[in-house]
Amino acid sequence: MPTRRKRRVAKPAARRRPSRAPAGPAAASRPAVEPPAAVTAATRMPKLDPRLAACAFRAAREARLAPAATRRGAAGTGAASRGAATAPRSLRAVPIGLQSIRAQLSPTSQRDLEARDVVPVLVESSAASGRGGVGAGLARVATEARRVSRSTVVARVPRTRLGDVAALAGVRRVEASVRLRPRVDLAHASALLFHGGARSVSQTGAGVLVGIVDTGIDATHPGFQADGQTRIVRYVDQTTGASYSPAQIDGGAAAASPDEEGHGTHVAGIAAGGGGGLAVQRYAGVAPGADLAVVKTTFDTADIAAGVALVFDLAAQRDQPCVVNLSLGGHWGGHDGSSLLERVIDELCEPPGRAVVVSAGNEGGSRLHAGTRLPYGADTPQRWVADLELSPRIVQGTAMGLLWVSVWTQREDDLLVTLRSPNGELFRPPRSGRQEADRSRFAVDVSHQVAAYSGDNEFAFGVFAVAEPDWLHGWSLIVEEDRAQGRHGAQVGAVHAWIADEAMGAFVNGYTRSHLVGMPGTAYSAVTVASYATRKAWESQDPALPVVDLAAVNLEDISYFSSPGPTREEQNKPEVAAPGQWLVSALSAQASADALPLWVRLQGAPYAALQGTSMSAPYVTGALALLLEKDPALHWGEMKRRLAKSCRADRFTTPSWNQRWGHGKIDVERLLTIDPTA
Repeated sequence: MPTRRKRRVAKPAARRRPSRAPAGPAAASRPAVEPPAAVTAATRMPKLDPRLAACAFRAAREARLAPAATRRGAAGTGAASRGAATAPRSLRAVPIGLQSIRAQLSPTSQRDLEARDVVPVLVESSAASGRGGVGAGLARVATEARRVSRSTVVARVPRTRLGDVAALAGVRRVEASVRLRPRVDLAHASALLFHGGARSVSQTGAGVLVGIVDTGIDATHPGFQADGQTRIVRYVDQTTGASYSPAQIDGGAAAASPDEEGHGTHVAGIAAGGGGGLAVQRYAGVAPGADLAVVKTTFDTADIAAGVALVFDLAAQRDQPCVVNLSLGGHWGGHDGSSLLERVIDELCEPPGRAVVVSAGNEGGSRLHAGTRLPYGADTPQRWVADLELSPRIVQGTAMGLLWVSVWTQREDDLLVTLRSPNGELFRPPRSGRQEADRSRFAVDVSHQVAAYSGDNEFAFGVFAVAEPDWLHGWSLIVEEDRAQGRHGAQVGAVHAWIADEAMGAFVNGYTRSHLVGMPGTAYSAVTVASYATRKAWESQDPALPVVDLAAVNLEDISYFSSPGPTREEQNKPEVAAPGQWLVSALSAQASADALPLWVRLQGAPYAALQGTSMSAPYVTGALALLLEKDPALHWGEMKRRLAKSCRADRFTTPSWNQRWGHGKIDVERLLTIDPTA
């Protein structure tokens, strides 16, 4: 399941107003209904998530349809491949299941799919199966498997054998591994870490391990060195399989795993950079005395889970308290803490002295979520409609629309959910299982599952269309009460729908400015962080813009991009807000000008100014490292309690908790001095 990048580099720009699509099947501009291909009978794959079920069910016939498709080099899913893209007028010859799974994988996993026809997954087992039972079965099916927590194994499974994994005794759920997106001087004053230019607390994070799971790190940056030696105790590159010890890093071997995006280096610098490279260490991070463990990840959720587990295993070996930073996220799943990555995080944080910090997301202005509350007891059955549109994209050299949208309803409610196509056809999931329908210009995959933990209903819709306006626009979701045959319609009435990724498309109406915190930020144990502004001007390396001055930035106010909560179950997320808009931190020397343009790079220093909740999360990561230095046996629940107790409010935050600010602005000094019994 991919996630959206939690860093904002481009200057704020006015958002384009959405074009409205026709709302009903009688609209005159709708394309004509085509002669339908047969709709498949409902298939029951209750343990496979909808994306994997679509891939598994289509796998055998798509291998016959396009036998070379999984053996040629991957063309990618972005703009880089557009020159060679084709735009078919029909999807009949397009391997829909393969395209769907490709679009949600990282480039590393795409290459693995092309070379070996294997798919990364997360597998959850029941407690009764024990630690070995499911693993033994997986060994006979998967090409590789690794247990990352008490209940979860990450594995790579042949595409044609996904159903075999779901059929193993003890398996509760098999979830697609999807790609998430990667999401300080003035900041220190605002967060009360500094007074009068000097640190106001004695803690530096000494003895604490800070984990960074991100795009990698420029290990040569002076901010990550002390007395000529690296402060990085382990650097693991999941994209190549390489692992580097401190001696190898000091010897220059880590140059083979560069941070070409610069995101991970910047994040690490905020959390624990030493401020080196300048005569005055004005850009030091929050915990400059902490040790660092860095994982250069693929951003596939299976690899993120493995990366977090690796860091905590290393901390246990070194007998250190540990806090892991995840400046990443996405919108696959129930937004209630039940995704397998979030379950892994909760299980790994059970021992004391462990925490995971997650960025809230940069979708504060997006149209990814739509929702309503159907009233109880209305005289006539109630109905709600949300229109949506697909964005054209390139998948394996093919231009097409590809969108996954999930609708979640309460277990107490009897509601019907239907997808309406631009030509007026209606597609409703079966009571249990999935169906698919292939037309010439579009195809749909519809399913209904009952969530394992909440018992709530997930209606998932995969929509695939040719890249033509008539078929990219005019789609609708229809939710209505079911009062037939003794069913009781809306009791609670809450309806939530999420499009999995901004690159897939957007809602045209019915969208909200709430419930936009992405996973894994909805994990119960995770500390989820919003962003506010502390800087708007700096001297840059860009000759055309030597002084950057962003007058529209409202200092001390919430960042325009910061994703608001709460969770689908109305739990309080985010917990806290921290500086995240135009923070200055370490610049990777390996980052290209495309990744980090000259105007964000500071003049005369190896540092850059970036914005996003990717930047606010490591600020809190560093603050928790200071807290763990003071009290290394704290449980994550007590860390959250102290954060909530120590946050400060002002005219911007208004009374807290609220969905934008959480409990308020972080106050590092008070966090470290608050009376735990208060």
